[in-house]
Amino acid sequence: MTSVLIVGVLPYDSGKTTLAIKLVREAIEEGFDVGVSKPVGGFNGWYLRVSIELNLKAPS
Repeated sequence: MTSVLIVGVLPYDSGKTTLAIKLVREAIEEGFDVGVSKPVGGFNGWYLRVSIELNLKAPS
């Protein structure tokens, strides 16, 4: 069994999901048994610190 973790520097709009979709489709076409999982959430400490300093609220 092989696992692949896709990460990016930006929390959004960096192409992580697009890349994952393409990799999964290719793997399925090649005959691999594929399972996927996406973390519920995460954060970057730098963004958290800046958000607190600027008193920014999370988008709803």
